[in-house]
Amino acid sequence: MKVRFYGILRDYAGRSEVELEIEDSLEEEELLDLLAKKLPGLREVKEYVERGELTLLLLVDGKPVRKGERIGGGTVVDLLPPAAGG
Repeated sequence: MKVRFYGILRDYAGRSEVELEIEDSLEEEELLDLLAKKLPGLREVKEYVERGELTLLLLVDGKPVRKGERIGGGTVVDLLPPAAGG
């Protein structure tokens, strides 16, 4: 699985993408746990999400992921921060 980071998430991750090897599919929370372990800069992001202070948009192969949906290996996951217009 390739995970690509956008916006401020790229700064927290310290890179623009990472490759993950997973044996089974994951839910969003499990993916964030795995990313926080691999990239310590994302621990703070994970904590914001857990407290409900931040909502992330996940796209799997270009399609939005719904809450509870499983994400399989061999996919490309785009992880985007909230966006505001004005």
